[in-house]
Amino acid sequence: MHRREPGNPSDSLLQIAAKQNTLRHLPAFNQNRMNFTIVAKDGISHLAIEGQLDAVSVGDLRLELDKLVSTRPRAVEVDLTNLRLIDSSGVGALVSLYKRVKQQGGNVLINGIRDQPLAIFQLLKLDRMMLRPAKKPTPRVTR
Repeated sequence: MHRREPGNPSDSLLQIAAKQNTLRHLPAFNQNRMNFTIVAKDGISHLAIEGQLDAVSVGDLRLELDKLVSTRPRAVEVDLTNLRLIDSSGVGALVSLYKRVKQQGGNVLINGIRDQPLAIFQLLKLDRMMLRPAKKPTPRVTR
């Protein structure tokens, strides 16, 4: 049973817990954050995303992706090696990046995807389109 201590009725549970020094697990809470870096070099933009790309964190990334697309990069390499979790909002942001860059004649390549993010991409069949470099399909040999 969680008991609310007397005090300001507008205090959130986090504020109450902070007053009572019961936020011992706050660092674990902060581990759910998403970090990203964007570096442009020789006409190629490198985007690295780590942590959790979800509805809570995707807003900051979308703003930067909009700026990135406005520079009309000829190629964007996305490194997801350190991405632990992705939800539909995160997938939507990456698909939007992919479509907009392709529409401008650029190319997007996603590298290092694994674990839960890879499973989501495979489930949505995005791995077929977004995880391989753009090249002509090899003709099949029939006998």
